Amino acid sequence: MRRLTCWVPLVAASALALISACSSADDGSAGASDVLDPGATPGAGSTDSGGGGAGQTPRDDAGRDAPSSPVNLSTQATAGTRLRPRIAKAADGTRVFLGFRDTLRNEDCTVQYVATEKALRCIPHRCAGTVTPSAHVRFQREPGAIVEALGAVELVGEDGSRAFDTLKDEQKGVHCEPAKASDSVTRCVPLRGQPRLTGHVYHSDAACANEMASRPTVVDESNTLAYAVRTMRIASSCDVYYDVHALGPEGPNQACFYKGPGPACTAVNVEQCNGYRPIAGQVVASSFIAMPEAAAGAARLRPRLHAAGAGRVVQAGLVDSVKAVACQVGAAADGSLRCLPAMRTETLFTDVACTKPAATSPPCAPFLAYDDESTCPPRRRVFAAGATGSGPLYWRPSVGDACVRYTVGGPNQTFDYTASGAELAPSELESLTLE
Repeated sequence: MRRLTCWVPLVAASALALISACSSADDGSAGASDVLDPGATPGAGSTDSGGGGAGQTPRDDAGRDAPSSPVNLSTQATAGTRLRPRIAKAADGTRVFLGFRDTLRNEDCTVQYVATEKALRCIPHRCAGTVTPSAHVRFQREPGAIVEALGAVELVGEDGSRAFDTLKDEQKGVHCEPAKASDSVTRCVPLRGQPRLTGHVYHSDAACANEMASRPTVVDESNTLAYAVRTMRIASSCDVYYDVHALGPEGPNQACFYKGPGPACTAVNVEQCNGYRPIAGQVVASSFIAMPEAAAGAARLRPRLHAAGAGRVVQAGLVDSVKAVACQVGAAADGSLRCLPAMRTETLFTDVACTKPAATSPPCAPFLAYDDESTCPPRRRVFAAGATGSGPLYWRPSVGDACVRYTVGGPNQTFDYTASGAELAPSELESLTLE
């Protein structure tokens, strides 16, 4: 079944991953937050200036002089014998890595995790249908240069192609990315590959006060499983921050209790909790590396840049300053490449054709959107948020299904919702072109 809503991650460029609030744990794939396609490559940042005292030239870990102008790691990608980087460029020169072009197969692809073989490959959009993994370029993660406490992690293809993936907190031994910590400071927070805490699962005590964390279905051997993360939404905004907890030991036959959406806390068979671990205390936010944001310039499309040491920066999202909203690069309703408001995409509609999206929880931005999957890849349609209402809603249970009434609570159920208003013309949004 399709999720009702899915929060679009609003973090690093070529593909970090503030995990969306609709997922319970990150699968470790290279995902793009500046890009709508859910399988591109990641980025992150730090506060380190690259070293060097007053009057000294900052140097990296190899003793090399830092570049005179910042190098955006998030757009650092090189071609291999088969794959070519796809870079989108705005009128002001802002660049975004979109993934690769497979010149052998004549298709666009992004680096994604293939569960059947537990490997990363450059895979086309899911709408392309069933794929044969061995027909696509395989990738692996490799460590890059280390600057102070932050290391760069790269994606390296078997054809020689390369792209920046994420950062690694070398002291803690975990991948990390720019996100707001519990002290409201943007830090290099360990999100990818760490289990999520939802409050409606297994607990280690009969009062259901001590939540347990599930082991991710995908374990990245280049990362360390050490934390459990809870997403906290900031009131009256689209922003979130993260509470990070240390993971306790995983033991056999540990007591286990279940708490669903209601108040009941019920003992369950210990076998049901195999793979779950108790959580320890909350990690002090200041123990994660702070990542102050660099100046973004005065153009309409403003990248969120964070210093990563020795003249390096990473791009942790884009902002459309005219619409005053974060945005992601993708196909607009007319197929043109635009920076589209980054928000949750709706899967419920007020009309029987499933063309007018509705939100059953108050939208955090003045827009509603849905992905029109009648084309491949899908095109995002964006609407102004309209009036509130109450009545039946409709949906497509799966891609390609007919639009039917949504009856999760019974055949005649009605909902309170925010309706969509006028649709935004693609020309209202900032355009980009492929280099």
